Amino acid sequence: MGDPQEHFNTQFMIAMASKTPSCVADLDTYVRAAICEPSLRNGVIASKLFWFQLEAARKKLAPDLSISLAFDRLLRLCGDLRIIRLIRRDKIRQAISYISAYQTGVWSVSREDRIRSRPLDSHQFPEIDRWSRKFLEWEQLWDDLLAQQRSEVVTIRYEEIMNSIEEGARTVATRMGVDLCPSFIGTLRSAVVKQSDQESVDRTVAAFKRWQACLG
Repeated sequence: MGDPQEHFNTQFMIAMASKTPSCVADLDTYVRAAICEPSLRNGVIASKLFWFQLEAARKKLAPDLSISLAFDRLLRLCGDLRIIRLIRRDKIRQAISYISAYQTGVWSVSREDRIRSRPLDSHQFPEIDRWSRKFLEWEQLWDDLLAQQRSEVVTIRYEEIMNSIEEGARTVATRMGVDLCPSFIGTLRSAVVKQSDQESVDRTVAAFKRWQACLG
């Protein structure tokens, strides 16, 4: 739905600046150049935004604004929009997934690839703990920021949609009040697959929780 892109990802912004240096002059100019003006096949565009990207974009594009005012400006610039918030309940597994991707440099795996992330060792447990706390902190920051907004927020749980792209699309569309054509649902096929091996992640989670218990 809208070919989602991370428009505030550092690499995306660098690529935009290399094409049109003036587009990174300020938030208004960048949003219009990166999000609002590209031609669309279906009239819809989607942007994925992580908390750390929002912080970085504010510093670069709107240094005189608070994070709240910068986000409010972003929403107004995008006009008629819907906010979909994706949350993962299990922050430990989220941290394991993030650390594995960061260490390997592999953030997505296609169906043709045979790459799988390696299980984490016990010496990485402090890092898992740090990132799980960081994800909780960012979630609370989103809670506070979105509570100030008048726009409706549709919340989706990662665990609800992770096993089936078809069910995921239906869930998002239903929450947004959009009717999807059955023939469209039938054509959906994710280009990527989960990197992690469920059994190895389960073992890592169990060992990590034992480590946490020993810390008291």
